[in-house]
Amino acid sequence: MPAQPLQWLAGTFGLVLGVALGGCDPPADGADAGPRVLELDSARITLPDSVRLVVVSLDRSHPGDLEPAHAEIRVGDIVRFEAADAAAHAVGFDGTGLTAEARRFLEVTGQMRSPPLLNAGNAWVVSFAHAPPGDYPYHCATHRARGSITVQPR
Repeated sequence: MPAQPLQWLAGTFGLVLGVALGGCDPPADGADAGPRVLELDSARITLPDSVRLVVVSLDRSHPGDLEPAHAEIRVGDIVRFEAADAAAHAVGFDGTGLTAEARRFLEVTGQMRSPPLLNAGNAWVVSFAHAPPGDYPYHCATHRARGSITVQPR
């Protein structure tokens, strides 16, 4: 169980609720829908065709530390931040770079900061179900790598 069980539980509940409430339309931009199964510690969730899963790899040995460093998604999509090395990682959204609505969304859903990702394969999943469109800058607190997610309307 993660170090912050209530925050993890709230985020997981939001993820499951967002997946359950997501629409059934295919992605409008024709992009590859990405992986169809979201692996969690104790569950496998098959995602509807309308929800894309974007994986951001955190790796200090990679030249940019984040792959991809920028992701374009749609409201309802999911981002999985995954440690690709054995270094410690901790992802947090940059509160000063968020709109008030985006910050409120992340705070209410308990998705402002990840728990520590201490081992390769550890992951933090963020659901953008019902997220306000806009830019969501983030960073890895342990090694200062920066990235961003742009959420487009569905």
